[in-house]
Amino acid sequence: MLAAHEPTAAGVCYPESERQPMEAAMRVRNRKAFTLVELMIVVAIIGIASAVGYSQASVLLPRYRAYQAAREFASTIQLIRQHAATDGIEHRIALVSFDADYLDFQADNAGIYYVQSGNRSTKSTRWEFLPTDALTDGSDDEVGLGLIDLAVTNQDVSVVPWTALAGPSYSGSPNNDCIVISPRGWLVNPNSDFDSDGYIVVEFINKEALRREVVETYQVKVSRTGMVRLDFNDVLFADVYGNSQGVDERSSSSSTGSGGGGAE
Repeated sequence: MLAAHEPTAAGVCYPESERQPMEAAMRVRNRKAFTLVELMIVVAIIGIASAVGYSQASVLLPRYRAYQAAREFASTIQLIRQHAATDGIEHRIALVSFDADYLDFQADNAGIYYVQSGNRSTKSTRWEFLPTDALTDGSDDEVGLGLIDLAVTNQDVSVVPWTALAGPSYSGSPNNDCIVISPRGWLVNPNSDFDSDGYIVVEFINKEALRREVVETYQVKVSRTGMVRLDFNDVLFADVYGNSQGVDERSSSSSTGSGGGGAE
């Protein structure tokens, strides 16, 4: 049987009623590290969280890029409508190349279009890349805002082959595969360029989604009046994502193309 006053390691005797709480407190203070099991649990949790986060990012990031590419095209339509009205001259988007292998995720993404201003209010004979600078130095050598190449600016996204556009027929100025906007903000393309719903449609595809055998496309649809709507897999983007309005608040391994409308 233990004595009532057992000496401690330091040689000091304490009553048993005081010694037990002190020993418990010392055991708590001496435990300063995690056990191996605890460390393994933490590592496993971090690994699972990282895997889930990477999986989500690998799906959402390419989808966001495809949306942004379509959104930028739609916003460009609105931008050149404003420029056309302000400057009193025609503006156009020339569709230059698409991705012939748009359904092959192993092929490089592709798609080029030009943003240009004309030299007249109607039947322009010369087209210049934005921002305009020819009046300053006589040469169209600034193309920073007027040449969009998705292979450079937006990986994982391609322009889907479009239905050929005749464009307005001007003498000496080809406008094939061009969307031409007048100073009034209306498209001057012939009726044959619009589909049965009254739109010119340009599609952007998320090529990374094809790895999962999923087709995700964004369609930019432009009406005769210049109004724009953005669809996701042919469903109005605003309806898909619960937004009250669409893009326009006034409206609910190789690349080839027809080489529409080069600058002169």
